[in-house]
Amino acid sequence: MLPAAEILLVQDSFRTLTRTSTQVAALFYSRLFELDSAQRENFSANPHERGSTLMVSMARALSSLETASFVAGTTRSVGPSTTTAHTALFWTLQKCLGADFTPAVRTAWARSWAVLGDAITDAPRAAHDHPRHP
Repeated sequence: MLPAAEILLVQDSFRTLTRTSTQVAALFYSRLFELDSAQRENFSANPHERGSTLMVSMARALSSLETASFVAGTTRSVGPSTTTAHTALFWTLQKCLGADFTPAVRTAWARSWAVLGDAITDAPRAAHDHPRHP
């Protein structure tokens, strides 16, 4: 489990990102697809849907950082796509948070990512693989 101060840093910086969530998601996916164009087939073609799913997935995962059972259930080995997503996310955080992406915030996100990375990146892919039908 992460220290409370790190959880707060991640959650506060994420709240800042939600103010411009469309831009954040667009930057993230642009960078992700630039790094690995094959990832494009794993996600919805609709950028609004893709972005919305990403932000909702991140909000859910980050709000659960205090829950030890959630943390234990989401830790998995890091594969190439998760590593690419990590690179794209940290690039996006730097771009969107600017000077507020301090070393302490970076460390808190890195420790959170080690626990939650798969949960955050798998949800948009799962939504693409299993779309909801009304």
